[in-house]
Amino acid sequence: MLVLQLPADIEVRLIELSRRTGRSKSFYARQAILAHLDDLEDVYFSERRRARAIPCRWPSCWRVMAWTTEFHRAADVRWAAASM
Repeated sequence: MLVLQLPADIEVRLIELSRRTGRSKSFYARQAILAHLDDLEDVYFSERRRARAIPCRWPSCWRVMAWTTEFHRAADVRWAAASM
């Protein structure tokens, strides 16, 4: 069982949706959770892994990864232009 306190405006919208469709508020709350749970897990778990990662000194791993990604994108663009 799950108990939620929603802002009044959201509660009104949920009640109206429920009334117009004949489905319960619980149905729509369950649908919203199921639709977004995977995305929420991805976001919060990746932030947690990043926070626990051992920071490297020089050069910054994130800068190297960003530079490498940009390099490959530019190479892809050059390759696509050359093959036309």
